[in-house]
Amino acid sequence: MSSKIGGGASRVWMVALVAGASLAMTQAASAQNKNQSWISAFGGKFSDTELMKAMRGRLGGLYQNLQVVVSVCGCEGFSLEGQRLLNGDFSVATSRKFTLCETYLFSNNEKENDKTGLKVRADPARYMHGWYAEYFRGIEGDATRTAQQLHDFAVANDFKGNMNGSRIEGNAAGKLATIGDGAMGRRAAMWHTFGHGLQVKTVDGILKANGYNNDRIDWAYADQGGNELEGVPIDRDGDRDTMFGPTGVIENMRTYLQGQEGQRKALFVLSAHGTYGARKAEKKEDAQPSQPRQGKSYTPGSGMNLEIEPDDDVFRRGFFEGFRTDDPALEALAGDHPMFLLSTIEEDYTGLVAVLCDGVDIGSFSMLGLPDGGNYRFDLSDAAWAGLFDAGALADSMLSFTFAFGSGEFQVATEWDQELFDLDNFGIQLVGPGVIETPSPAAVGLLALAGVAASRRRRA
Repeated sequence: MSSKIGGGASRVWMVALVAGASLAMTQAASAQNKNQSWISAFGGKFSDTELMKAMRGRLGGLYQNLQVVVSVCGCEGFSLEGQRLLNGDFSVATSRKFTLCETYLFSNNEKENDKTGLKVRADPARYMHGWYAEYFRGIEGDATRTAQQLHDFAVANDFKGNMNGSRIEGNAAGKLATIGDGAMGRRAAMWHTFGHGLQVKTVDGILKANGYNNDRIDWAYADQGGNELEGVPIDRDGDRDTMFGPTGVIENMRTYLQGQEGQRKALFVLSAHGTYGARKAEKKEDAQPSQPRQGKSYTPGSGMNLEIEPDDDVFRRGFFEGFRTDDPALEALAGDHPMFLLSTIEEDYTGLVAVLCDGVDIGSFSMLGLPDGGNYRFDLSDAAWAGLFDAGALADSMLSFTFAFGSGEFQVATEWDQELFDLDNFGIQLVGPGVIETPSPAAVGLLALAGVAASRRRRA
């Protein structure tokens, strides 16, 4: 396969435009493995790159500062991609590294593991514990805390401990931002697939005590759009379309910011079922770092091995949850399936490509023979999912992929191609279903409370 840059004038132009700024950044990029964070929602998954590119494209240049808070299993990629893609004054705080799962605990106890929780009900007293709860308890205790200080407060008071899992990225001014910033006002987009009515009521009250109101809080929550939850009006369901759609929370934030461009604060808080994708982009033998089209070319019957992190508590633990396994501390989003992705930079083949994982046929897609490559993805069927379980595919830390197709070859896109061409993705990736860690009622004495989101139920 040719290693030329050509095949599309638009990508040649993009290389010329961004190469100077990108090469220094990409020198530090991993040559092999780079996981990706994903959020699972009704209507489909979305990745860290997709969200940050949408924020950059629709909100860039409009806000005084942008404060993003993500409380999701395996969500580290959202802070990393925020740092790579966002501009202006911003911060992105994430609760967990790729391999750690986010935990939500509701308890009668003010303290769990010697860490004070967020009081969500006075009589009888109930408390919410975990990184998310502590972030808002930090605001409740001192609304002048900066984004950096709120992140640090959440880390210090998380009853699970940080375990090197939380991080915040952004520029200096963005990390110094406070919840009350916005010379001409502020707006919060609260997008949740999971939670509790008392949590919603408490967090809503904390925001309203700091200059927000119903017109400036956009609540998207589970399947409760149009309802009230503990007296809080829920504007929309917490699904994919309400994040990215033409009337979703990002577009509504854009409309608000345009009213006083550069003078308003944008706050996004995401609480959801999450996972990460194990991703790898093999390079050709003579690969030149930070140059385009350096990925390995695959021919019929060839393949690659994909490693799983040895300390993984998300991908391996949650891959079969709710399908073949039942971890009492985990909840999977109903109807969510694992997903396979392939991103190419050049294709010398048109037709069906079958994908085998550890000898199991997990699905196929139609390659289009695109000279500048493309993105291909499919959800695993129940049969493929069961086949991987029966084959013990995740029993070790290695997955073996083979590509079956008629003739020709295709070249995989690398992270260098993503930088140079502003691609949505790169490499070969397997993504698990979205999960969240919830306390076991038997273990923590959790009582059934009104307002629990029916996150296991898919809407008709």
